[in-house]
Amino acid sequence: MPRRRPIRRVLYWFAILLVWGGILGVLSFIWIAHDLPDVSNLPPPGQERTVTVKSVTGATLANYGPVRGQWLAYESIPEVMILALLSIEDRRFFNHSGVDILGIGRAVLANLRAGGVSQGGSTLTQQLAKNLFLSSERSLKRKAQELLLALWLERAYSKEQILTLYLNRVYFGAGTYGIDAASETYFGHSARRLSLAQAAMLAGLVKAPSRLAPSHNYAGALQRSEQVLAAMVDTGFITALAADRARNQPPPLAEDAAGPDIRYFTDWVRSRADALLDHPAGGITILTSLISPRKRLPNRCCAPISMSAAKNWGSSRGRWWPLPPMARCWR
Repeated sequence: MPRRRPIRRVLYWFAILLVWGGILGVLSFIWIAHDLPDVSNLPPPGQERTVTVKSVTGATLANYGPVRGQWLAYESIPEVMILALLSIEDRRFFNHSGVDILGIGRAVLANLRAGGVSQGGSTLTQQLAKNLFLSSERSLKRKAQELLLALWLERAYSKEQILTLYLNRVYFGAGTYGIDAASETYFGHSARRLSLAQAAMLAGLVKAPSRLAPSHNYAGALQRSEQVLAAMVDTGFITALAADRARNQPPPLAEDAAGPDIRYFTDWVRSRADALLDHPAGGITILTSLISPRKRLPNRCCAPISMSAAKNWGSSRGRWWPLPPMARCWR
């Protein structure tokens, strides 16, 4: 009998701890979940007022305001873009349920070895949950909410739907949201036509889009894209030969409004559009008769602007507003 008393004591205290642990767990869940956002409907993409000025060839000269491109269905997203993103951000995306325990453990070990934060453990689903519903606040409660929302997203949507949401809404720097806007801004064409080198560069921006945006830090973006290519080789998504070819052909940036003359020109075009159009949130695209933003024009050259149409991308009817031809002398 005396030998049984210690066992009974252990069982007694174990039961006490179990009960109190359960109570604490329930209270913690209530504390975390009571102010979670309504996840029954996903918030729509932003409808901020934007103006995009383009050349006669369709090259983007300047963007004003947050830029959101065309929404691409999963089937329209190049496979190379998906593989580049998964290789650098979430290799086990198709094998976890929103939270990757192995990934978290790997990140912890990597950070301990580096003596600081060198690698994150958040999955793409967690990143999407944060972008859709949460603020950028860093706290234990917000992280727990992120985990709960990621689990909910995985139950409510397929992997393909989650990837589609992510790639159409993630920030890529320079005011661009979504791969189509980023591709148009940086490379001058739709994301449907992304090459391996271009996809690697865009996938690399997700980590630090403001710092790595190639429009002002091309060297940093290129260095990061090389890491993406190495990750794609490591995961077996591409061959080493394909990666070498992409490295040897860095993607050129689209003709843009980097020059002061072009910026003066686009600022004037925007001011004229604001004076003539009462455009709503969602923005307009202005087509000009400028052939090439890199072409050197003589001083006092008169550049006609044939703003024949400005499409209201925010309108479901896709209306076009006619504008009178205009000209402006610029340097």
